Amino acid sequence: MQIADSLAEEAQQAYRTGNFDLAERKLAESLTHPTDTGARRRRLPSLARLQAHLGDLHAAEQTFSAAVEIAPADTGLIVEHAKTLNALGRHSDALARLYKLPASVRATFDVLSLTADTARKARQWSQAAETARKALAVNPNSRNMKIVLAAALARQGDWERAEPLFDALKDNAPAMEMRAGALTGAGRTQEAERCLIDALERHPFDPGLHNALAMIRWMAGETDTFADTLLQALKTRPADAGLAMTAADLLSRAEQKEDALAIIRTLARYQSAPQIDAAMAQLESDTGAHEAASQRIEKAVAAAPRLDPLRRSAAGILLRAGHAEAALSHTLWGRERDRFDQEWIALHTTAQRASGDEDWRELYDFQNFVRTFELKPPEGFETTEQFIVALAERLRELHSFSSHPLDQSLRGGSQLELDPSLPQDPLIKAAMDGFLDCAARYMAAIGNSPDHPFTARNTGKVKMSGCWSVRLRSGGSHVNHIHPEGWISSAFYVAVPPSVKAGSNTRDGWLTFGDPRFPVPGLQAEHFVKPEEGKLALFPSYMWHGVQPFQDEAERITIAFDLVPS
Repeated sequence: MQIADSLAEEAQQAYRTGNFDLAERKLAESLTHPTDTGARRRRLPSLARLQAHLGDLHAAEQTFSAAVEIAPADTGLIVEHAKTLNALGRHSDALARLYKLPASVRATFDVLSLTADTARKARQWSQAAETARKALAVNPNSRNMKIVLAAALARQGDWERAEPLFDALKDNAPAMEMRAGALTGAGRTQEAERCLIDALERHPFDPGLHNALAMIRWMAGETDTFADTLLQALKTRPADAGLAMTAADLLSRAEQKEDALAIIRTLARYQSAPQIDAAMAQLESDTGAHEAASQRIEKAVAAAPRLDPLRRSAAGILLRAGHAEAALSHTLWGRERDRFDQEWIALHTTAQRASGDEDWRELYDFQNFVRTFELKPPEGFETTEQFIVALAERLRELHSFSSHPLDQSLRGGSQLELDPSLPQDPLIKAAMDGFLDCAARYMAAIGNSPDHPFTARNTGKVKMSGCWSVRLRSGGSHVNHIHPEGWISSAFYVAVPPSVKAGSNTRDGWLTFGDPRFPVPGLQAEHFVKPEEGKLALFPSYMWHGVQPFQDEAERITIAFDLVPS
């Protein structure tokens, strides 16, 4: 116990002098020695806060979790844990933690406000609206809660009550961004664009507004001029990191890599930061300067070794450059922090493959984990074929954009969001019900091994965390990708072009597995699923997958969704 106390004192001295890394190491070491429960209750939260301050949110979340186990009645700790989960993007987990608070604590404004905003981030719109109303009953002047309530009502289609709230928030940039997002989701894209243009007159340098406007214009087919408003603002403020990083990201997604790289290089002349170096390294890698990119990203990681996004970038850049062993040092770091993180699993298995380690096949068990199912005809339809024809026609009516979203994997087509948390068209609802029935059969087939990062999460119960439809035209494809927010992902075939059905050996339009999103020397797809109308493919969300381009005048329509344990 004396050793633990001595180390804790050394940690305090290091903290007082600003040596936070040493303070974290000493405090962590103190917890490896015998000590009383009271000391652990004090030191674990301090350690978690230090880890969060150093950018290691995964470690902070685990430490907060351990602290809550020791002090389950400490409501302040539970709130801190929920905030850390939110920072990691684990909004549903954050909500579950907040719901465990005593009713008297849940009724306070601070917790109501946090819960409402977390429900909004989790896209649980009815819960967000209900909790925001309760928060406003406690504090009627809360602007943030008015924004959450307006966004939640709009997402549920209750524009009669949402519009007056939004009108009163016209001077608030985040509120107008949410308003435009809800309008876009409702298919009112011209109104969404007008909303963003008006908001930019008040906030001409807001990155979020510029990003939303550029996205809408791109999807509307303005692929040559979609970012003009943003680029004009950047000319006025070339040192604005928010504008520059937003512009570079959009141009990169639009395959304008050199222009994006020029923007980041200009920004780097005004200010220095590991995140800027990482962005430059990624674009150097994208434009073929692999060795320069490798050196730059390793330098960025050395400057901020706890920043998870930098470690992920490093793994991908090093794999692309053919440095698999160096990439493994980063993927092992990520896997140690979260064994269920879908992107870290994908990066790690790719590094294993590239370095010749056959252990990657435990996670890429195509035979067991990639399965196909036939949807049963829903009530009112004699055959699945009749249902698919009706569903295809309905989806064609709902697809309104002409170009793919810049932040998604499809190319040469459009995407339609089908938010599973909202009421759906009866045909789409019938399809969703059929998907869940197939998911139950899938979970029964894959088993539940506690030692496997995929099947360990198999509780036998799931919920949809997202659902969307994709319509691909001739030449369309899906670049290789994963689904970082999912557990089980999918592809359901509604309309398949004749050329894909014809049985050619080209595999044009087929679903491919195993080929990473970035080229890695020696790696390519190893498993394929041939599309057939009415067929549903289910597979782990961490598996790299994509769609081969096809040449056919007929379109390819699918529905995809992600499932998470419930």
